[in-house]
Amino acid sequence: MGLSSAATEAAIKQLPAAVTLSFTPYSCRLDQWISLARSGGHEVMLDLPMEPTSYPDDDPGPRALLTALSPAQNVARLKWTLDRARGYVGVATVMGSRFTTSEAALMPILEALKEQGLIFIDNRSSQESVAWRLAAKIGMPNALNDRTLVIGRAHV
Repeated sequence: MGLSSAATEAAIKQLPAAVTLSFTPYSCRLDQWISLARSGGHEVMLDLPMEPTSYPDDDPGPRALLTALSPAQNVARLKWTLDRARGYVGVATVMGSRFTTSEAALMPILEALKEQGLIFIDNRSSQESVAWRLAAKIGMPNALNDRTLVIGRAHV
């Protein structure tokens, strides 16, 4: 959420407060959307764009975490995402079918998130994801997503 104003506002105002909302870090109104969602009682997450197996055909964006980057480069991209807003409790993966299967790429990200006390939600874009196992290994709060509601996506 966060790119389409109409869809984002509708979701914030019409979905029950018990629904957690996740916002793209690429939104230019991110702080406003998070503030509005939190004032409506919603728990808030940030989307964490990650490399899919179909990359570069499917591009998760200019600050996505990529397996070809060094751990320091990916942690810097994570920091950029986290610094975009305040008031969220964690991150939810976007795409990520390649990134979440790489222990070497994922572990520094999970460790950085744990240091900040954040939750990690794996969207399970790959059945081979190692996210849950690694997060459990370091004692980090995490969850596996089993339902996703996509609002405002055009279907062609």
